[in-house]
Amino acid sequence: IAVHLTQAVIVYRYMQKWTWLNAVYYVFTCFATIGLGDYVPAGTGSYRQEFMTWYHAWHLWNLSMGLVYVAMIFNILQEHLSTVLDTAVSFALPKADLDPVSDTRRKLLASAYVVQGTDYERMFEAMDIHQSGFVTYLEFLLFCRERLRLSEDNVSDDKIQAVYEAIDTDGSGV
Repeated sequence: IAVHLTQAVIVYRYMQKWTWLNAVYYVFTCFATIGLGDYVPAGTGSYRQEFMTWYHAWHLWNLSMGLVYVAMIFNILQEHLSTVLDTAVSFALPKADLDPVSDTRRKLLASAYVVQGTDYERMFEAMDIHQSGFVTYLEFLLFCRERLRLSEDNVSDDKIQAVYEAIDTDGSGV
């Protein structure tokens, strides 16, 4: 994306004979679909004499790809913001009907999702410090305290142990 933006600024700078700041401004307003119209690539060069030159084709391709990149960036930001807000709301508005173990499990999963995303296999690999293929209670506790940054004020060791025991039903480790 950075390479695309940089080459767009460079080409507009030289083809339109704009300053660097004007070229950056134009690229940003076009790609963000703001399009104020104060800068328009009308051109002053000889390429304007021809109907379709490399510059016209490049201009269409450049704007199309720029719109795709900006839409992609906005979508990623929206998804991340939605996840963070959902997590914040889940902590701020706890469900009254949940027992302490279920409530703690919900907080742990929400925190793990924010830290690790939806890749639970990678999350369990991060927990398994000794690479033994299963997660012990101490590894689980360490992961909760250090990686998820859950303090004892928020979640006690007893609650974390209760969640671990609820997950580890046969006692062999998670």
